[in-house]
Amino acid sequence: MLPRPEIQRRRGAVSPTAAVGMLSVMSLVLVACGSGLATGGTATGADAVPTSTTGTTTTSRATPGSSTTTSTSTSVPEGSSTSGQAQNDEALGIGDDYFPDTGNPGYDVTSYDLTFDVDDDLVSFDAVAKIALTTTETLDELHLDLDGLEVSKATIDGAEVPHRRAGLDLVLTPEEPLKAKAAVAVVVTYGGTPEPRGSEVLGGLGWIGTPGEGSYVVSEPDGASNWFPANDHPSDKARFAFEITVPEGVEAVANGTRTGEETKGGRTTWTWSARDPMATYLATVAIGQYTFFEGQGPGGLPLLSAVADEVVEDEGKAGVEAVLGQLSQMVTVLSQRFGPYPFETYGAIVVGQPLGFALETQTRSVFGSDLWGEPVVQAHELAHQWYGDSVSLERWADIWLNEGFATMGEWLWAEGTGGRGGPPLSSGSAFGPPLNPGPDDLFEPAVYQRGGLTLKALRDAVGDAKFFQIMTTWAADHRLANATTDDFLALVEQVGGAQAKQLVNAWLTDPKPP
Repeated sequence: MLPRPEIQRRRGAVSPTAAVGMLSVMSLVLVACGSGLATGGTATGADAVPTSTTGTTTTSRATPGSSTTTSTSTSVPEGSSTSGQAQNDEALGIGDDYFPDTGNPGYDVTSYDLTFDVDDDLVSFDAVAKIALTTTETLDELHLDLDGLEVSKATIDGAEVPHRRAGLDLVLTPEEPLKAKAAVAVVVTYGGTPEPRGSEVLGGLGWIGTPGEGSYVVSEPDGASNWFPANDHPSDKARFAFEITVPEGVEAVANGTRTGEETKGGRTTWTWSARDPMATYLATVAIGQYTFFEGQGPGGLPLLSAVADEVVEDEGKAGVEAVLGQLSQMVTVLSQRFGPYPFETYGAIVVGQPLGFALETQTRSVFGSDLWGEPVVQAHELAHQWYGDSVSLERWADIWLNEGFATMGEWLWAEGTGGRGGPPLSSGSAFGPPLNPGPDDLFEPAVYQRGGLTLKALRDAVGDAKFFQIMTTWAADHRLANATTDDFLALVEQVGGAQAKQLVNAWLTDPKPP
């Protein structure tokens, strides 16, 4: 993702119309920052108090380490038991201090099979989420993150179960406890109009729609729960399939490979499949009037992009093709530095409005109409496919592993096409340490710039041969998995020696870089 000038815990709700307007305003600020290109200063996060988004019976409680509050609501179907509910009225959380309410322990998701029947307004929907998971411990209850939306039915292994809300969580209670190491099939039937997570200062996350025009999804860091029940933390990656039914004449785009398109009775069903494990915040859907552009990358890699019709009209088809035509070369250049491209396809989704940022949604990055044509932005999001998407975070405190590496990807693209490979190391003194920036500063320029300069300093210290050995080994050893900064430091020491490890650690943690 491009660096946002300020970010807070995303806990409130904002209207879709307001979210669009706010993101447009943000673009004026972020274009100046660029994709990790800001040269100084750290913006101050706004002190916004978000509003409740869920439930008919709510209580507010403070989130540890944050000024925001979250709401707790209860939804129990007629005839369902509520015993034990009082002890579990808060979201469980997976244990990440940055976002205590998100994610859930006790299981690993294998796959999400998501079906959406989208209303004529192109925003609201009825949906079914089929979730395959494996328990890692005995579970009396199964928690999923779901912010808002109305759940009409839930089943576990085919048997209907009671469901209720506990803060951000949808809680399912099986008749008998789920045994450890059991394969479990969960189906949740739900629907409504998603309310973007976020605040009126920072803009919306998740499914963002404009009635009559369309919707798109951008969820980093914790917005996936506003459109499907999820274990919403990057440490639990899963495969995804999408079936999206929309009015005839409307396109629906998602991650992965397009596997079908069928029109019946004035409705068109689009199906997409992402074969490789994916973090929940990287899942995306875009609905509206889009034109598809196909191409081919190195080794026959399929390239498929969807560009909003209004952008095509403004730029002209030839202009759009010229911009998208550079993707093949970008994949080639970055593959030479990072190793083979990790997924089955790549492309872009360009929505018909300015966003002020871009997001590395897996296999198909999302751009606004403002930044999509910038090569440095395209390179940044493409680099994330290796670092952030394939090699994913185990915890949000290590966000520099995503953004610092993608910033280095920008510089390597510039270097590979005759430009300068990033700013001088001396510019790092303008930024604080990028490791563990805190939840309010995940997307501050320090994470991008000093994160990238950390890698540049390592390259200068060990030389190109060892540096690119580290980069390719990192991408290969943790492909389609999760990793931490400690894992990276161990690799640096293995290839570059103890002094190289000390250098990287100093760049990551010292108030001023060495």
